[in-house]
Amino acid sequence: MCLGFCVNAPRVSGLVIHQGRNEPMGGTKVTLLKSSGRIYQTVTKSDGKFKFKKIRSGMYSIKISGFGIADTVFKQVSVSGDTSMNLIYSVYCRFDKSAGDKRCPICRKDDTVIPIRYGLNGVTVPKVGQQALENQNQLKDEFFPGGCLVTSCDPNWYCKRDQLEF
Repeated sequence: MCLGFCVNAPRVSGLVIHQGRNEPMGGTKVTLLKSSGRIYQTVTKSDGKFKFKKIRSGMYSIKISGFGIADTVFKQVSVSGDTSMNLIYSVYCRFDKSAGDKRCPICRKDDTVIPIRYGLNGVTVPKVGQQALENQNQLKDEFFPGGCLVTSCDPNWYCKRDQLEF
């Protein structure tokens, strides 16, 4: 039994993977919930990995939550000794199917389809020792600005002909 500080307490580590895209989910909150009310929380790193240190042995529920995603709860997870796990987050995103297919679902063509970019589009930060570009807002390729807010379910393409994000 641990009283206060647990020196050899179990560690729980793992990886959160987006099932539809088969990629790690960074920035996702992982919560261990014990029936006694004890709560441990952490956030996954950009590579989807998480780690809890000094966890008491026992049965837990693990909740995965984040911005733009529904909570998923895994129940009756046993922790005794160091535990490693992969949590497959099965979320449906209507845009997952279009990630590899840039044909517009309305006109079924791709000649007027351009990628959607998220974040600070058009801002170029020169590398150390590299001369600044004369016009930093000039981009070589065409894109549709998706905005700064990025969730786990965002459209990938924009059809200029049908004015559709998909």
